[in-house]
Amino acid sequence: MPTGYTAAIEDNKDMSLKEFILVCMPAFSRSRYEERSRDPEILLRDFEVGSYYLDKLAENRKELDNFISLSEEEQKALMEEEKLEKEEGYKKAWKENDDLKAAYYRMLLFVDGWVCPDTCKNLKEFMQSQLKESISFDCKFYPDLYEFKYTSFEEWRDAKIKNLEEDVSYSEKSLEEEVARVNKSNEWIRALREAVEKLEK
Repeated sequence: MPTGYTAAIEDNKDMSLKEFILVCMPAFSRSRYEERSRDPEILLRDFEVGSYYLDKLAENRKELDNFISLSEEEQKALMEEEKLEKEEGYKKAWKENDDLKAAYYRMLLFVDGWVCPDTCKNLKEFMQSQLKESISFDCKFYPDLYEFKYTSFEEWRDAKIKNLEEDVSYSEKSLEEEVARVNKSNEWIRALREAVEKLEK
């Protein structure tokens, strides 16, 4: 029985070694090759750093620069917006949690009151256990997530700048790691490209 790679030989019994190499390449770096064409010129082309990492870093730097450039009054207005969002988020999450808990308990009452055949008791017990498990895990509420933790504008502003700077640092590190991955992949690609070119001579 052919594998996902040897099936290509079944379809093309005169396949060349080069063609089979190109079929098997994705097994060694699937995430980087899966969207590539089977065209050798494309498969054997050097990789480039993804625009996502460059764009994300530029976005994080812009957010930091924009915040720092705001006047104190504008920053205070942002703090009040954030405080209000926390309050609204708390109310919404509390209601959603309360509604879900009520729905679970409502169904649990139905299940508890169900007079089922003896042969179905295991089903009833399963339904009860599922509901109780969901009540235990799904209906926990964490008010700390919605707490505005800052006691002064200065404390909030410093924390905001620190968070934005950490975002920039994280994006810089991610970009460095992506550059290293691309360089490593290209070393492999270039070695393979040279080997394939020798096959053609």
